[in-house]
Order: sequence, then structure tokens, then C-alpha cells
Amino acid sequence: MPDSIKRFIADSVLQPDEIGESPCVVHSFLRGNELYFLKTSPSIYAGTTYSVLREAAVLQWLAGRLKVPEVIVTA
Repeated sequence: MPDSIKRFIADSVLQPDEIGESPCVVHSFLRGNELYFLKTSPSIYAGTTYSVLREAAVLQWLAGRLKVPEVIVTA
């Protein structure tokens, strides 16, 4: 896991989140009183619609246009 993400998660406990249908791995965690999600995908999905970097870019583009989750950090 990249250091930037490790620093953000810090000592939070990752809980598996199995809601959703993508082949990606999703965990939720609390940081203070805020709920966050960590989504990872194997590199085999890098060029597909399952790419988490692609999804992050789409969410960042949609921000301000629609109500979407905020992307905090990508790596």
C-alpha cells in the first residue's frame, strides 16, 4: 500500500465492505467521526472500467456537477 494512503488510514481499523458488484476490494474505516472507504483493485483491471484510478478521475470530474463521494487520496 502506498505511504500516502497508509498515512491517511493511520491506526484506523479496516472493515471489509462487500456491498457492490465490482471485482475490487473495498474496506471501510473510521477516522475520527468520519466514515471513509478504501477501494483497491489488482493491476489487471488498470485498463478497464474497474480501474480505481479511472473511477477516482470520474468522481473528481463529477464533483461540483453532481453529489458524489469526495476523493481524498489516490496512488
